[in-house]
Amino acid sequence: MRPYTDWELKTLHARSSKEFRDALLDFLWRRWGQLGIHVAGTAPPVAQEQRTTCGIDPEALAIATLLIARREPRMFDAVCGWLAQNRALLSTQRLNNLAERFPSPASPLMVAVAEATGSRPARRDRNVHVNSAADLEPLFPDLPSAGLRGELEPHFAAHGFARPPILLQGKTSSPDLETLPCLNLRLRAIFGPGSRAEVVHHLIAHHGEPRVTSEIARAAAYDRRNVLDVLTHLHLAGMVTRQAIRGDLMWAIDRSRWFPWLGLDGHPVGYLDWQSLLLGLVLIWDHLEEAERQPASTYVQASRAREVMDTAAPLLQAAPGWSRTDPRVHKGAAYLEAFEADLLGLTDTLAGL
Repeated sequence: MRPYTDWELKTLHARSSKEFRDALLDFLWRRWGQLGIHVAGTAPPVAQEQRTTCGIDPEALAIATLLIARREPRMFDAVCGWLAQNRALLSTQRLNNLAERFPSPASPLMVAVAEATGSRPARRDRNVHVNSAADLEPLFPDLPSAGLRGELEPHFAAHGFARPPILLQGKTSSPDLETLPCLNLRLRAIFGPGSRAEVVHHLIAHHGEPRVTSEIARAAAYDRRNVLDVLTHLHLAGMVTRQAIRGDLMWAIDRSRWFPWLGLDGHPVGYLDWQSLLLGLVLIWDHLEEAERQPASTYVQASRAREVMDTAAPLLQAAPGWSRTDPRVHKGAAYLEAFEADLLGLTDTLAGL
């Protein structure tokens, strides 16, 4: 088979890029549909529930969605509306902790969102009065400049973003806490939106398989000492087991106690590393956005694509069934062929999640 010409590679890249981004937006809409956002054109929540067994990580999903949805204002505001309505089940501390793992401007953006949605009080000494958007970064790059000539949303302006006033009303209902995608939120309703709910959720999702303290702390996105205190108290109460292996502590739930109590017997509770998966997807999305803004030769495109995939691929291994095309057999500009194959593979994987 003859190698692709530069024109063919660029055409292939444009097509696979669009298909991936469309699939990612659809994936995000469907996840939020499972949490209570109803949007025309997405699958009904019942159909979604039948093929989803993993409890959703709401903070990780919110961060990834809001970074990506700067190109989709409708999605951005729908998610903000959900965050405002369900803020009693969310952790601002955890949102900030996770935002530090995502690319810029995740941290300041999440602070602005938390203040705008009432999840975090705005500082009283902060001057949020802004006369012009000239010195601010447009929150929505595709929004016509005429849309920023009127009043600005003060909470976003205070953190460097220009956008029109936000309306926190949309097609959002309370999440159905009896469904598996909402298991994390259900545990927060029981234990409160803190480290205890995150620890229990991680252990339940692994069905009694022992997990090390550091792994649990990373998944919980809280300080290791905090998580260790939670685990220790659960162990003292006889709700988790503990064993020391190779200088570390491993913990597991007692299925016979937890699953009947939560009504999970007979349900295929699954686990998905949402943090890794969503971070990897954001990295790919950002790369494609940058490639569109700054066209380059196929050789440079291939070099940049290889670099971002080297970083994203280990994270994207969290996607069930996806594996990276061996990059070693594709040299120079030819690597774009491997990158496109990886994008198409991710597109298919997202459609099945």
